[in-house]
Amino acid sequence: MVRRKKSRAAFLLSLLAVTVAAAALTFYLWHLNEMTRLGYDTARVEEEIAALKEDVRRLETRKAELLSLERVERIAREQLGLTDPRPGQVLFRSPAAGESRVLPTGAPR
Repeated sequence: MVRRKKSRAAFLLSLLAVTVAAAALTFYLWHLNEMTRLGYDTARVEEEIAALKEDVRRLETRKAELLSLERVERIAREQLGLTDPRPGQVLFRSPAAGESRVLPTGAPR
């Protein structure tokens, strides 16, 4: 049995075809891996956004609780010892055109 020698060009062409196929397969697998990684990253970021939105909602509720007029008045009365003003303690003056303001106690008239 006589073996035929393959030409050098045929060998190089076969090697080039195998290299191109391996490169294409490598690129395809890299692309799939990147798409999967980006999908996981997107899901993680969306979860973080949802958690931050929940924190904002919770903090806004807490802010509203802290700024409620009933709470502020209770603290003013109980902790600061403030009371309602006595009659004559707050002075009003007739406003000039478009002006309206309350004078504090002891302010010049």
